[in-house]
Amino acid sequence: MSSRAPERIPVVDLIRLFSIIPVMGLHFFLSGVSKGYPPLLWQGIIHTFANGTFGVSCFFVVSGFVITKMLVGPSGNFQGLNLKAFYVRRVARLFPLLAVVLLAGLAILATHPQSDYAMSLCYRGPNSHFEWGFWASLFTFTFNWFILLSHQDVSFHWGVLWSLAVEEQFYLFYPLLVKALGNRRKVMLFLAGVVLSAILFRAGVHLWAPRDFLMSTIASFGVFDQIALGALTYFLLPFAEDLFKKRPWFSGLFFFGGAVLVLAVYYGTSIVDTGLLIWTPTCLALGCALMIIGGIHLKFMNGQWMKILSWPGQLSYGAYLWHVTFLFLFWPVFSAMGPWAPLLYFPGVGLFCYVSYRWFERPANAWVRQVFGKKPGKPFPDIASKERLGI
Repeated sequence: MSSRAPERIPVVDLIRLFSIIPVMGLHFFLSGVSKGYPPLLWQGIIHTFANGTFGVSCFFVVSGFVITKMLVGPSGNFQGLNLKAFYVRRVARLFPLLAVVLLAGLAILATHPQSDYAMSLCYRGPNSHFEWGFWASLFTFTFNWFILLSHQDVSFHWGVLWSLAVEEQFYLFYPLLVKALGNRRKVMLFLAGVVLSAILFRAGVHLWAPRDFLMSTIASFGVFDQIALGALTYFLLPFAEDLFKKRPWFSGLFFFGGAVLVLAVYYGTSIVDTGLLIWTPTCLALGCALMIIGGIHLKFMNGQWMKILSWPGQLSYGAYLWHVTFLFLFWPVFSAMGPWAPLLYFPGVGLFCYVSYRWFERPANAWVRQVFGKKPGKPFPDIASKERLGI
């Protein structure tokens, strides 16, 4: 059995890369640590990063695609899925870094008992209460519901963990349902139902609580559609393959059309408008799905240069969890640099996360797999085939 890593898909890494930048930028510029920008430039910055939370929606699409590829791709046998192997891979990828980031947060809380502005923004909000419910929700992946129900200001460092909670709630039952449903058609119908139910949920939020934009953006039932669309993307690849063989230019249409849709939603809507949130997350996810389907079949997207340019996207998970820590630790430096601070912040987070990825995440991933007796398997196929999907 080969020990090589799964084949990389450049368009997936590219979407990851351009998803983490808005999230990082939102927290950095919202913090106010960097000042002194000309008014026109500052307006451009605000317009660029105001909807940074939408970057998480793109992450969800990629996550649903990659997880479905990992779950179904190698076997093509829905009822014979190796669930142990799936959960071992998931634990190995997710938990080592998460544990270290949680420990880092605890260490900073313990060593900074007094809260200045940076501390209150990044780790200890004005009304934060680190009681048993807070920690229980983190370890049971229900943190998004804790935020919604407790109304606490959980600060940047802990706040980003809501998205991990949503993902793990979905992936707790998704592999079991895939195995139970037993074939591609039933799974696709289920995923389509998830998409529809999320849209209806957000419509209900707008009708009954039009000012509660958090309920539309972090409640699990209003977010699952983005993961489900990513999963559907994988199942649609064989049909796209047939289409692009007959009309190769369609692949470019899909990719660039999806990019236009993503940009239109990102720059043309508001994350705090619950009326717009009925449909914008689904449209954003659809745009990412089109980019993946088209990008996989575009020759230039799979060239050597694109593989190099998109490689930093593999650091997105680390950047998502570490960027607040980096912001806090270098806060005095950023404050002194004024408007030049972004030149250190963005590449600095990248370098920090590369060190984490190269010397901790990858070895820890391999160690967890070894402990649970699951070595890395054969590389996954670049494109889902009809035979593997049981079509």
